[in-house]
Amino acid sequence: MILSALVLGLQVATVVMAPVSTPGPAQTPSPALHAPSPVVERIVTVAGRTSRLTLFDNREAVVSIHGPDRSAKLRRRRLSEHEYVGYLGAVTSNLDAVEEAAGEAHLFSEGGKGRITIYRPGHPPLVIRYSPLQAPNLAIGRLVAVLDDLEKVVLATDPAFDALNRWSPRVGDRVEMINGQTATVTEVHPKGVIVVTYDDVAMSEVIPKAQRGRRIVHILGKKR
Repeated sequence: MILSALVLGLQVATVVMAPVSTPGPAQTPSPALHAPSPVVERIVTVAGRTSRLTLFDNREAVVSIHGPDRSAKLRRRRLSEHEYVGYLGAVTSNLDAVEEAAGEAHLFSEGGKGRITIYRPGHPPLVIRYSPLQAPNLAIGRLVAVLDDLEKVVLATDPAFDALNRWSPRVGDRVEMINGQTATVTEVHPKGVIVVTYDDVAMSEVIPKAQRGRRIVHILGKKR
């Protein structure tokens, strides 16, 4: 009996002396940070002017433009879900034909260069190089047209670009070119094709409507 009482006393003492662990506050896991990833990117360089268009998977589209005079501007736009799905579908709808045509030699030109990178989950990025001053083949032409449209949507917040987009050229209009020179519109042809003659250089340039935003920076008004 005495031995049993001693054993019981030791057990009680052990229980009493054992430190009581107090549960700490519940740890809330930190949310995983997800940096937006590019879906498609285009870089175009013509006469020292470089424009970069990037569409991210968070629906944000960014356009940055660096001029030959080291000027720079940046425009951003968050696309709606409908816009994002539409542009993404247009970019990826004909990738087989685009990939097949991507290596054709006639797409290169010394007058300018363009590079499109399409990021595909589970596959290496698809890189397309082309000349922005020549008419590419049909598949790449459609892709370029989609990206041209997206770039216009982003740049629509820029008053100078908006004015250029709404401009109806007339003979005598003066413009500032991307190389810093001024020029005068000397001819206006159907489908928006214009001819400009530089004011200080004996040179004229034919500019299709689709190329105005890449060649002309500002509209200066009529020549006096």
